Amino acid sequence: MPCVFEEEAPTKPPTSEEESWIPTNHRLRTNSIKALCFSTLFFILSVPLDAKQHQASNKQINHHHHTKMLSQALRTASSSLLRGRSYGTSALATISVTAVSRGSRTDVSAGTHKYSIDEPIRMGGTDSGPNPLAYLLGSLAGCETVTAIRVAKELNVPWEEVTYDVAGDFDPRGFAGVAGVQPHFQKITVNAKVKTTATEAQVQEVARITSTRCPVHSLIHAAKVDFTVNWSKL
Repeated sequence: MPCVFEEEAPTKPPTSEEESWIPTNHRLRTNSIKALCFSTLFFILSVPLDAKQHQASNKQINHHHHTKMLSQALRTASSSLLRGRSYGTSALATISVTAVSRGSRTDVSAGTHKYSIDEPIRMGGTDSGPNPLAYLLGSLAGCETVTAIRVAKELNVPWEEVTYDVAGDFDPRGFAGVAGVQPHFQKITVNAKVKTTATEAQVQEVARITSTRCPVHSLIHAAKVDFTVNWSKL
């Protein structure tokens, strides 16, 4: 069966910033289909054209070998195709939570998980949980972690443990309603130390790609916060 590569109709060319942050859906799908076709072609070319060249005793072994090779090639290509479909720009995933607030305390349910958000007593809360801004910083560390683990796996880089020191600076006057003062973080600094047998160069490559794919990192970056993330090997 011939392999036909069909490109989607071109859309507006992305800017350099968009190109670095958002993958192109039609490019992912086209490359995946090409991989599938080339893998199949490789299998066909690898099968002997003249079966008489092989002894009868080797036919079953050769058949098993080629079948196994085709299966592995198709699994690899199909996995790439599915990734393109699952994570293309046209697909949206929904994350939702429910919450109930009593006073300053908010009890949040996220699937089977529950947690509480509160304020210190000096701020009128009951101090029954971290405040919202602390949760944001923790979410950043958690999001960097799951993204880095995925990237490291894709690059075959060993990745054992990361220790984070995350700090955020904001001006309380914005929360108090002072005009012209932004209420969100003005500056966020992350120092991440990685326990790994990988080289420093490998750690920096994982960090570079992680910064382009971490959703929380992207959200903070889009808010134009003075944002610094330092990765280093322990």
